[in-house]
Amino acid sequence: MAFSVNLENDILGAVFKGESLAVNSIYMGLFTTQPTEISSGVELPVTDGYIRVTMDPAVFSTQSGGEIIYEATLFFAATGPWSGPVEGMAIFDQHSAGTRVAQVAFSDPVDVDSGESIVIPPSGLVFTVQSC
Repeated sequence: MAFSVNLENDILGAVFKGESLAVNSIYMGLFTTQPTEISSGVELPVTDGYIRVTMDPAVFSTQSGGEIIYEATLFFAATGPWSGPVEGMAIFDQHSAGTRVAQVAFSDPVDVDSGESIVIPPSGLVFTVQSC
């Protein structure tokens, strides 16, 4: 998962300038065109059961060795067919709109029809920071 340019700038400001860095709530969203550090991508429209999923900060593991793990299930359920294959996901600081914090592409895009779901199991989402 790659950090957004916004988050990278916030981290630099916090480390080198003592600026505040706090994301109080985080939400996972799904994309039909994957966002990158410089493009916004295309998030699924809020129809047919799609909505960003709240990620509870209390169920992240203790960060260690440059990684942190989300230890709960993330569940997205479709009540109708979603538009286009889901190519990736991103984390935001708000339930709708807001600032994108990080993004990742799926290795295999997924078509989601009515009654189907995308499930990310506990410990299935690992965030890693690598040194240069």
